[in-house]
Amino acid sequence: MLQDTLNLLRRQFLGLNRVLSTVMELVNDGLSYDDEQSLLEYAARLLINNHNFQFCTLHLYEHNRPVLKVAVSTESILDPSRLSEESSPWVQTCEHLTREVYEKQDGHLLKRHAGDTVYYCMPFVYRGDLLGALSANSPGFDENHPKLISIFCRILTSVLINARQSQRLS
Repeated sequence: MLQDTLNLLRRQFLGLNRVLSTVMELVNDGLSYDDEQSLLEYAARLLINNHNFQFCTLHLYEHNRPVLKVAVSTESILDPSRLSEESSPWVQTCEHLTREVYEKQDGHLLKRHAGDTVYYCMPFVYRGDLLGALSANSPGFDENHPKLISIFCRILTSVLINARQSQRLS
C-alpha cells in the first residue's frame, strides 16, 4: 500500500515537473520572438514535442471571428513537407471548439472526448478581451493536460503581448 502511494506521488511529481519545464521553456525562449507568427509556431511545436499531443492549432480572433494562424501535427514536425491543410478533419474540429470558446466568452478550458481522443481548447485573454485560442488533442487522458494548457495559455498571452509591443516599437 505504501509503495502504491509512493508510486502515485512520484508519477504526479514527474507530471507536474514536465508542466513546469514546458512553461519555463515558453517563458525563456518565447521572449526572444518579436514576431507573432514565429512565436505561435514555436508554442505549438513546444506542446507537441514536450507532451503527448497529436495536433495543435492556434487561432487569433480578428473582427469577432477566429482566424487560423498555426496548425501543427506530429506528422508535420517529423516531415515539414507534410504541413497540415486547413481542410483536415482535426483542424476543422479545433476550429469548431475555438468558435465555441469564443461564443461562451467565459475564458475557461473546454474539453471534449471523441472516442479515446481528448480535445482541449483554451482561450487566451488579455484585460478581459479574448485574443485567441489554443486547441490541442491527445490520444488519451493525461491528468496534467488541463493544468498545462491553462498555465501555458496564460504565459502565451503575456509573451504574445510582448511580441506585439516589440513589433510596434521596431
